[in-house]
Amino acid sequence: MKFKVQSYSNAELEDRRRQLTEDLVSSEYAAIEGAPLTLRDIRDLASLGLLSEAERKIYDELRRVELLLGE
Repeated sequence: MKFKVQSYSNAELEDRRRQLTEDLVSSEYAAIEGAPLTLRDIRDLASLGLLSEAERKIYDELRRVELLLGE
């Protein structure tokens, strides 16, 4: 099994975090509910298993980025 190691600057990680957050806040669930979601709402939905598969992938990547940023 091969692994590819990539290095990112904090600025690149911050940009990626911002992009992922925007993607989740404007997600399908938010469109149905009609109100913008907060990050707390998204975390709650993820813990309850209510995110779609695509939203969950975005959320998981967001959590990894936050981990790399030390948040």
